[in-house]
Amino acid sequence: MVFYTGMGALVAYDPEQLIQRIAEGAFLRDLAKELGIDKRRLSEKLRQHPGYEEAKQECIDTQLEEAQIALKEARESSDIARAREMFRAAAWRAEREHPARWGQKTHVLVENVGDLGERLRRALERDVSPIPVSLPTQVIDSTSTRES
Repeated sequence: MVFYTGMGALVAYDPEQLIQRIAEGAFLRDLAKELGIDKRRLSEKLRQHPGYEEAKQECIDTQLEEAQIALKEARESSDIARAREMFRAAAWRAEREHPARWGQKTHVLVENVGDLGERLRRALERDVSPIPVSLPTQVIDSTSTRES
């Protein structure tokens, strides 16, 4: 596959090799820099590759697994803190890049309790005219006032 940079230079690369590097944890930003092309353009082209999404999932799986291992093996408080942050970063990225798999799940159940159209028609037919209210008045010094 061939890409052009903004300057019109021709950049040739092996997409399978890039997909493999992404699966191993390489960032698009770094790959684009190596190739001398814009990250967005690289992302657009790689999204067309059938193995791209799977490679991204594999990368996230690996990052989460490595972070869990680092947490288990950490002995010093600084190592524990570093491993915890590494795990949080991997989990954050997993939730955003693959919400269907790693994101929080919210299930909403909506039950149909009759014909909504009929309910709306009945609501419109109801008498919603204002109820007349009479307020008593009394005359004081020839001025009409209302009782409070």
